[in-house]
Amino acid sequence: MSANPNPSRITGALWRLWEETRAAIPGVKLGGIYAAKPGYHASRAENQSSDYSRRYAADKRGPADKASAIDLTFPSAQSGRYADIIRYTKRLDTAARNRDPRLYHDGGTPVIREVIGTLDGSRPYAFDLQTRRSDHNRDDTHLWHIHLSITRAYANDWEALRGLLSVLKGETAVAITKADIKTLMEYDPGDATGVSNWSWRPDYGSNKTVQTRFAWWLAPEVAHNAQLAAEKATTEAKAVRADVAELRARVDELPTALAPAIVTAVGDAVAGGIPTDVLTAAVEQAVRRVLGSLDADQAATLTDAT
Repeated sequence: MSANPNPSRITGALWRLWEETRAAIPGVKLGGIYAAKPGYHASRAENQSSDYSRRYAADKRGPADKASAIDLTFPSAQSGRYADIIRYTKRLDTAARNRDPRLYHDGGTPVIREVIGTLDGSRPYAFDLQTRRSDHNRDDTHLWHIHLSITRAYANDWEALRGLLSVLKGETAVAITKADIKTLMEYDPGDATGVSNWSWRPDYGSNKTVQTRFAWWLAPEVAHNAQLAAEKATTEAKAVRADVAELRARVDELPTALAPAIVTAVGDAVAGGIPTDVLTAAVEQAVRRVLGSLDADQAATLTDAT
């Protein structure tokens, strides 16, 4: 990775987001992070108190002296070829509209305030995750670059920005793979009924392998649901999320061959402490989000392989 060119204005986490995005998206260029102008590209301290980038509670947290936005430039779109920028704008928009948990943190706070790009190559498009509204009232530079306003509370929070990167990369939520989907569900192409659909396999809820595989990824979600259901679970829920976050950070640093074994072992331990019906409900909720958030290309690939 290259060195952060302006650490006094750009957080380490935001620079890492750029570095890993550059590695994941062929040909993408950095359009900018810090800029001395109103809005998220400048720091909170540089903006007037009335600026929209300081309006919400989460934008009043985080580093006051750092930028909180990134522009991703697509040279192909600058040359009139819009397929790439449309693909990535759609991924972000779909995840935002479906409240994909990778774009929401701390009980539902948006990791990004807004995404601005294009869905058709003809008009700019913006979606505001705070107001849940979209519009086309942006300048035409967004036909060739995607602007992401990062909620200021997460400008230096890599765990939050990691989820944003996952959406950009086209990964599915909670790391559910094609093999996982096939383990859990059956796909009916609708030859007899004319209606294609997914249905749960009758025995997956009692399948120990399934429980182990998903417990690792769903433990924070199960803990969060427990927190919403009963205030007395707050301390336990926070502890589970913190423990799993620490474990994941450690697993990320392990050799590739060793990490899956650690994940399986931890999954076994977590699954053993979660009631089967609670874990099953969490799995079903997560899979529904995955199937609902796939773009057309991903869905086609998945059903072809099923």
